[in-house]
Amino acid sequence: MFDSDKLTQPPLLRPSQAAGSFAKRPRLQSGGGATGTRAIMGKTISGQVNDAATAPCDVEVEEVLTEHDTLVVLSLGFASAHDPLDVLHIVCGRHRSGREPPPLEDELYIERSDQSLACDGRDVIHLAGHSNHIELALSDAGMSALALPHCTRFRFDTHPELLPIARHQLAAMIRAGQPKVSLQEE
Repeated sequence: MFDSDKLTQPPLLRPSQAAGSFAKRPRLQSGGGATGTRAIMGKTISGQVNDAATAPCDVEVEEVLTEHDTLVVLSLGFASAHDPLDVLHIVCGRHRSGREPPPLEDELYIERSDQSLACDGRDVIHLAGHSNHIELALSDAGMSALALPHCTRFRFDTHPELLPIARHQLAAMIRAGQPKVSLQEE
């Protein structure tokens, strides 16, 4: 479904600007969490949860790649505890079909370094672009499929010049009719 060989550098960046040194990047870091009932992007979810599962996880984005062909692609390069060259690809079609029930092609498709770590938009609670990070909130199934916590914040503290490019792709996903994608003005 997704061909990572087609990914290209965004036109706003030269190759020397697009990435920092992967070897120097910090690993995933978790913040504090809650138990019992939790709220993600204004939605309350009840049930048995623990601090490790609900604690937001911050990762520093080192590279942003985009594709502007028939698909809208946003790839975020970061270091994780399992892979110093980890990447999260977020993909959708340029237009939704309008068919009910929506075919799989109408959903977001999210994949990490390979297709064994992937899910579609049904497992996404919300994907939100904020003023200094992008937040991905996942269902239990999405968390398991992507091996990510329920809430991951992709931060741009080291490379703030990459955030507008990432937000531009999120805006394109919104225009493509993705209801779980939003841009927050803060």
